[in-house]
Amino acid sequence: MIEMEMNSNNDSAIEIENIFNSQQDINSNVSTLRFSNIKFNVKEIGCKPKTILKDISGEFKSGRLSLMLGPSGAGKTSLLNVLSGFKQNFSGKIYYNDKECKLHMYRKIVSYITQDFGMFENLNTKETINFAANMKLTGKFMKDKVNVINVIIKLLNLDKCSNCLVSKLSGGEQKRLSIAVELITNPPVMFFDEPTSGLDIVASTQILAYLRKLALGGRIIVCVVHQPSSHLMKLFNDTLVIADGHKLYNGSVSGMVDYFKKWCLVCPEFYNPADFVLEIASGQYGQNKVSDIIDEGLKNTNFVSCKEEIADYNNSCENTPMLSNSTYQNSNHHLICFNVISENTNHKKFSKNFFQQVNYLVRRSLRSQTRDFMCVQLRILCHIFVGILIGVVFYDIGSEASKVLSNASCLFFFVMFLFFSNTMPGILSCPLETSAFLREHLNGWYSKESYFISKLISDIPLQLICPTAFISFAYYLTGQPMESERFAQSWLISFLTVMLGQSIGLVAGSSFCLKLAVFIVPATCIPMLIFSGFFIRSHELSVYLQPLTHISYFRYSFEGFNQAIYGNNRTDLNCSIPFCYFRTAKKFLEEMDMDEDVYLNDIIALISFILFFHFLLYISLVVKVKRAQA
Repeated sequence: MIEMEMNSNNDSAIEIENIFNSQQDINSNVSTLRFSNIKFNVKEIGCKPKTILKDISGEFKSGRLSLMLGPSGAGKTSLLNVLSGFKQNFSGKIYYNDKECKLHMYRKIVSYITQDFGMFENLNTKETINFAANMKLTGKFMKDKVNVINVIIKLLNLDKCSNCLVSKLSGGEQKRLSIAVELITNPPVMFFDEPTSGLDIVASTQILAYLRKLALGGRIIVCVVHQPSSHLMKLFNDTLVIADGHKLYNGSVSGMVDYFKKWCLVCPEFYNPADFVLEIASGQYGQNKVSDIIDEGLKNTNFVSCKEEIADYNNSCENTPMLSNSTYQNSNHHLICFNVISENTNHKKFSKNFFQQVNYLVRRSLRSQTRDFMCVQLRILCHIFVGILIGVVFYDIGSEASKVLSNASCLFFFVMFLFFSNTMPGILSCPLETSAFLREHLNGWYSKESYFISKLISDIPLQLICPTAFISFAYYLTGQPMESERFAQSWLISFLTVMLGQSIGLVAGSSFCLKLAVFIVPATCIPMLIFSGFFIRSHELSVYLQPLTHISYFRYSFEGFNQAIYGNNRTDLNCSIPFCYFRTAKKFLEEMDMDEDVYLNDIIALISFILFFHFLLYISLVVKVKRAQA
């Protein structure tokens, strides 16, 4: 069985080499990532900047799986953020193969898989990897995209779940999928923040075994693992131990315990070395000793190695039953050594141009939307149902002069429903999408502008379907005038109201946390309803409050509906009782403080509000990126 797995992995390696025509054995030249005197501060509101990383130096080598170890709050994730290029406000130097890194080029060779790896849950495994390939592959490699995807799926053992939705994947499968999407361009440097969090020992071992196999392919792979077991420690070659933003140790795992003996810190027999080192870093053996070790590390920045580490590691792996399905022989050290990244290290920031990015982003978003029952399918059904319900409640009142005020209530309900039924889905859809956007943008997949434009375009179909489904039933059943022009005007107001509601929801969802956004939207929108012209006429307001009617977007939607139904020189209404006060439509508009023939003004006002909130949405994306990099 083991031989069959080895042969299978060999076949994968040969197939990938044939695809990418790699003529060079990456392991012939060991790559190094070295960093020196890294300082990083965090600015907190109302507090002085807090120093997280304090003159920390170290290095990582290719072909070796490296562990970043330290107690909570030591600065492990902060260091990953700095080394991956996600954070930019730091001081110090980063060198790749002894050349100082320029952030623009460095980001092209680095991949960072965060702990909370946001993905589109309504895409399946293969579609998720395919999108990554479309965004990242260029030139001749696009022709072999299908083969690349199939080989990566096979390598990471995702064959059985290739057609499963991301939401249906197990924790281990999602972790492997997160590796797959970043492996498309074969980045030579990969960082992982808590790749085993939430997984049991078997799944954790499998994930680290895959990462070990990738490291043997000639990559620099660094993982943060909060508290690895002694079993997981055997999978790592090197480690960087951090305590309070300082380096305690940087070298081979096998030489770690011996290193601390210089300070009379001896690891008890049969004790987990990781636990022992974490206790040292936490100061349980004395804070003075921690300070002495830090001082020693500042004086000596050399990488601590052990001559017997490779033999010890191979022996431990061969005797570990759980790793029998992973191949570590030297013949497979070149696994997935294709040079995709070399084509992308040009002066272009992204692999695809703006229009290609928008194209792929729109296609992904539309595919995801069609499978979203709660936010898409149920939303359309809700518009149909409420349209029929309103039609039943306000049946055939639109042409009756004695029921004009009731019809005004009906039109106001049109505005309320269309606005709020499309605001809340916008709020709810943002958190997951924002998480995926930040990861993909910071990893160099696409620009902020392309994501913003694609978001607006992909929302248009639903913004067209929902008001059309609603107004088709509600307009006819409530007995509004059967004139194509008035129907078209009512539909246009419905469409713009839906766009306005969704844009406000997106702004709130992208700018605030979910709980705060759900509170802020009603809290800011409901006061606007007071000045809509339905509850109180503008001439009845105080002279100081009347200007507020001009900033109420509900006023323009409500006025637009009334203009569509009663404006444009509508003839006298039917009166089924002896006297109807609003027999003429013009008299009703005057009573509502709505001048005749201002429909175009209402349209312009609504479009202006929509553009304003779209501008705020773009600003919120820019701010989120800045905060993520700060």
